[in-house]
Amino acid sequence: MGVYIKGMDMPKSCCDCDIGVCICNRYYDPNFDINDTKIKRHPDCPLVEVKEPHGDLVDRAKLAHDMEFVMNDENCPLYIAAEIDQYIEQAPMVIEAEG
Repeated sequence: MGVYIKGMDMPKSCCDCDIGVCICNRYYDPNFDINDTKIKRHPDCPLVEVKEPHGDLVDRAKLAHDMEFVMNDENCPLYIAAEIDQYIEQAPMVIEAEG
């Protein structure tokens, strides 16, 4: 599981990061030169950039699970494309669209 911090920009270095050294233990990695913390992020930085504007981010695992159920149903009607569209449209939103 992760956390999305709305409005936070991706830091260019560990020293620029709003998360802070009290929370992120990568800052103290003995294999990461302390001088590098001022110019770049740790190679294993857990932050992932979400570009803006972005659309709704959905739970694709749930979507795939629901699709498998529909497609494997032996009584599945020929209008399967419409069913798939409905499932995609109703996919649970994780993060609402921005921009």
